[in-house]
Amino acid sequence: MTSLRMKIVLISCLLLCGCPNRQGTDTGNPTAVGIKFVGVNEAASSSLKLQTSSVTLTEARIVLKSIDMDPLSLCQLETEIGDFETGDESADLPGPFVVDLLADITIPDADTFFVPAGPYCEMDIEFDRIEPENVPDGIAEDDPIVGEALLVRGARGDGTPFLLRLSQDDRFKLEANSPVGFLVKNNALTQFFVRFGLDTWFSGVALEEAAVSDGIILLDDENNAALKTQIVENIKRSSNLFLDLNGDGILEPDESDDTLVLAEGSDEPD
Repeated sequence: MTSLRMKIVLISCLLLCGCPNRQGTDTGNPTAVGIKFVGVNEAASSSLKLQTSSVTLTEARIVLKSIDMDPLSLCQLETEIGDFETGDESADLPGPFVVDLLADITIPDADTFFVPAGPYCEMDIEFDRIEPENVPDGIAEDDPIVGEALLVRGARGDGTPFLLRLSQDDRFKLEANSPVGFLVKNNALTQFFVRFGLDTWFSGVALEEAAVSDGIILLDDENNAALKTQIVENIKRSSNLFLDLNGDGILEPDESDDTLVLAEGSDEPD
């Protein structure tokens, strides 16, 4: 009974107080953070085209609604008292942003944002369907990404083209590999990379079994839906978080070794 009463008190405090100490005692003053999104194909030398034995990618764009970093203290609290909703729906970095993972370009630029210094346990990312009335600067109103949260084009190994579309909002998170989380430095810019492994997006996907409509493989809610879902899950799991060790804004091989992964992509539960 005492344990239950303590849980109720803690949750009530968080809900009623609006989480004024959401960052907990292990975080410091607000400090600058930068995030750059990159696509990497370890199976090919070209950064503009993915070529494997089964798939060629010619377009890979995702739309991000927001990015939210959770402090380690919050994750520890959830572990102790169970999952709960705080009512805090603010994002550290609001979008939408259109990310081209073949060219490593984000439109508009993901400006530097500020969070309290200290350890963090995860980064929550939301895919966002671009509504016609909310097209970001730098994207044409008739761009095919409008109305979509994700757009991937390419060709199957036999040359048959495919088009994958995600037309609803979705979310995922990058969870820290270490129990002590990943660190945002105090009084200095902390530059992160979110890297997507393009060559894993079609792993285990039976694209050769996909239905073809008018010469093209459509992968959406109405066509080859199961394959579409599998690819989207692969995209989420292909993401990893790295630190820009030398601060040059370029993800280099000695910064992206498997031993340097700070957090790994996984599904965000509803």
